[in-house]
Amino acid sequence: MAKATTKVFSRTVTLLLGSALALGIASYARAEELRIGFIAPMTGLFAQVGKDMVDGFTMYLEEHGNKLGGADVKFIVEDDQAKPDLGVTKAKKLVLQDQVQMFIGGVLASTGYALAPVSTSEKTI
Repeated sequence: MAKATTKVFSRTVTLLLGSALALGIASYARAEELRIGFIAPMTGLFAQVGKDMVDGFTMYLEEHGNKLGGADVKFIVEDDQAKPDLGVTKAKKLVLQDQVQMFIGGVLASTGYALAPVSTSEKTI
């Protein structure tokens, strides 16, 4: 992927990610701490895309005092290595062990499709 294409892709994904978060935050605005899980490839072929997304969201949080909707944010990142089955395992860990109120992920469509049933079954945004 060319550098320009990668930048456009990363910015588009970051914009979509921000939009999804804005929709989900309203229901957690009164919480003292908002726990957000982030599932993305941090190693392997697509690692740079995942790292860029994490960096972008981290920068946003820093610019806003690490708060969303008035709640302090705990941002937990998990590496799915761009593998759908590993993404499912990481999503379940985030929900059951880390007790996140929402998780974001699925840089690749195959991972996104694999994560959807986890969101539904665990009743987690």
